[in-house]
Amino acid sequence: TRWLLPVSFYFAAVGIQAQYFCALAFTSFSVQVYTNKFGTSASFASFATGLINLLAGLMGPIMGPLSDKYGKRAESLAFFSACAAVGFLVLALGPANDVTVWIATVLFAFQYGFGDTVSYVSIRFIVDPSRTGIGYGIYSVIGNLITTAVAIVAGIIIEGANGLTNLCWFFFGLLIFGVLSWVIVAVLEGSRSLLALPCEDIIETSDDDLRIAALTSVIGSNKTK
Repeated sequence: TRWLLPVSFYFAAVGIQAQYFCALAFTSFSVQVYTNKFGTSASFASFATGLINLLAGLMGPIMGPLSDKYGKRAESLAFFSACAAVGFLVLALGPANDVTVWIATVLFAFQYGFGDTVSYVSIRFIVDPSRTGIGYGIYSVIGNLITTAVAIVAGIIIEGANGLTNLCWFFFGLLIFGVLSWVIVAVLEGSRSLLALPCEDIIETSDDDLRIAALTSVIGSNKTK
């Protein structure tokens, strides 16, 4: 039964992986998309691609404490995934100029900056502390399978007719699925779950803590008889 994890964990695993579609999966193709679809120079395309990671890194120290203070992690991750989805919508429909690329880059960075800081800890909040290692291990399998599949499908799409635009639509669809995954997690976990509470309201316990508390209660009640 230790390997039987909550259903919400599996949706969270998909949502967590969605945090990396922009910064890792898409950036394998971004220079090609920016130069061929939007007519940017190769140097600007490379700069915009790298800027996602730079901006995200600068946002991390801000996003993390905000998440600790206000909680609502699943809802917040859904919102920032939606920002990235809008970024791909802009790339699919926007005019062929540098401004379009700038807008998408900033939106991608917002998602990556928040998601990379907050998403992984969601596993620990969903599964109890004594099974955190199991949770991370199963996520590793799911995450790497998703990464492999996304890379293969994206490579096929970009080689097809209207491949650059269709690639943007493909990633847009993936991010929408990521948004829906976090919404489902929020519903399944509820408003009083560790995932939703601010850190100041969280008191973490392990299975051993619960057993000790139960044993103490029994001993105490026997002494009063």
